[in-house]
Amino acid sequence: MAKRRRQHDTFLSQAWEGRQLLTAARDNRLWAAYKLAVRIGLRRGELLGLRWSYVDLH
Repeated sequence: MAKRRRQHDTFLSQAWEGRQLLTAARDNRLWAAYKLAVRIGLRRGELLGLRWSYVDLH
């Protein structure tokens, strides 16, 4: 039997929701965070837990 996802497990469930969010948030100071969440499918907790020290640009 397939594992059932809880509604709040994912940030967005449809691609059109992501486009709509990014369009609405275009001038928001958190736009980059929204873009990251939409592009790689981060959950809210994962997005909020990110730190610059985790970034490896090499």
